[in-house]
Amino acid sequence: MVESIKQKVINMRLADCHISGATIASKFNITRQYVALILKDAGLPNAGKPVRYLCNFCGDVIKGDSKLFCSKKCHIYYHNIPVVCDNCGRLFYVPYSQFMARLAKNPDKSWTCCNPCKEEYKVKIFINSL
Repeated sequence: MVESIKQKVINMRLADCHISGATIASKFNITRQYVALILKDAGLPNAGKPVRYLCNFCGDVIKGDSKLFCSKKCHIYYHNIPVVCDNCGRLFYVPYSQFMARLAKNPDKSWTCCNPCKEEYKVKIFINSL
């Protein structure tokens, strides 16, 4: 029976490298020290590897408590769509929901970064239509 517990402990560590020695011990009603001894004899680490999360936007490893984004900048860029101003050519960002709503209403409408560009663009369109 003791041999079967040793093999089960080793198999559990091999199946999931993130599980802690304390969790393994509680599953088999044995002490953490005994789990550590079994794993040491087998040449396996006692401590589980920490779970690493990757940023949804840039793919970097996340440091800290967040599980989705590595920084506020990535969070903002993830939820916004880059658009180029039709008047001045400047790159600006529009929230995804606003972008989709505007496309649904009028897909041919121009994209401008600010009110002065919007007015300038209207004048250019008006002059070109004459």
